[in-house]
Amino acid sequence: MESDEGVRLAGFELYFLGARRLMRAAVARLSEISDVPIVARQQTRRPAPYSDGCSSRVAHRAAVPPLDSPGFLLLTDPAMPLPPNNRSRQARSVPQQLAAPAAAFHVPFPPQVSPVLIVGGRVIDPASGLDSIVDIAIDNGRVVAMGKNLSRAGLSHPSSIIDAHNLIVTPGLVDPHVHLREPGFEYKEDVASGTRSAVAGGFTTVCCMPNTLPALDSPELISFVEAQAYKSALARVFCVAAATKGRRGEELAEIELLARAGAVGFSDDGDCIPTAGMMSQTLSAVAHTGLAFMQHCQDATLTRGAAMHSGAISTRLGLGGWPRVAEEIIIERDVRLNLSIGCRYLSLIHI
Repeated sequence: MESDEGVRLAGFELYFLGARRLMRAAVARLSEISDVPIVARQQTRRPAPYSDGCSSRVAHRAAVPPLDSPGFLLLTDPAMPLPPNNRSRQARSVPQQLAAPAAAFHVPFPPQVSPVLIVGGRVIDPASGLDSIVDIAIDNGRVVAMGKNLSRAGLSHPSSIIDAHNLIVTPGLVDPHVHLREPGFEYKEDVASGTRSAVAGGFTTVCCMPNTLPALDSPELISFVEAQAYKSALARVFCVAAATKGRRGEELAEIELLARAGAVGFSDDGDCIPTAGMMSQTLSAVAHTGLAFMQHCQDATLTRGAAMHSGAISTRLGLGGWPRVAEEIIIERDVRLNLSIGCRYLSLIHI
């Protein structure tokens, strides 16, 4: 972490599911459109639309400064019991003016933010290898100093000092595979409830999968999710677009247009692209965008009626089994196809 010039969000790459490049794509997309620090927060609050005074989304995005702000989220020690108010994953006594905006089109931090001192927390930063109990001074939404026993001068208001003893202070986590279920399955989940769960667990950036109804297979649907995220999300939301139309594995989606619309990766999540010919076309098209492909590894012809792993127990119980070769055969096929294509084939889903 840098203490003199703040911390760039691009340094906060985390390594979930081996999807390093997917997270980089999300960070790169974010750097094009917004500058939003994520900080410790006590409770969820929606930012006022275009609080920077811009009258349109285009003007608002043009007014956003370059991405160079820090992102911190306080998490309670996992070993601590859950408090009765169920805020176990969020910091306490956080100034209301620091409630962070989120989503695809973000409102930047207020120009002036009161200084804050986070004291006594265990600071873990994967980018720098830091793992130590230190204080963090934040001024105007940026980290300005870190160290032991930092000065409390100028912090007259009680809410300006956050007691983080027995808590972890870390860059916001990134989850490259979530299901926000919007549009079409809002009875299961939606952008608001899904991101509320995300921030409660310390995740400030999520990538939503395309198995919605309709599938996220057009630029208009990507824009729809971004608009929903702007209205109600409490974390940054990026879309993983469908690789084929309707996720049916029969016709290639508009890969280039989806990438331009803001997709950070491609997948027919929930369904495997069944044929080698279509898979080859998909890998070639996605490779041209420089984005990632995520495969649902399952040969459906080998898993029909499966209720559990194929083996002695499934045989004894008389239940249809799911053989491991149903997954391995897809992985082997895709690896062979990709040898000459070089697509960023990052994530093997649902193995």
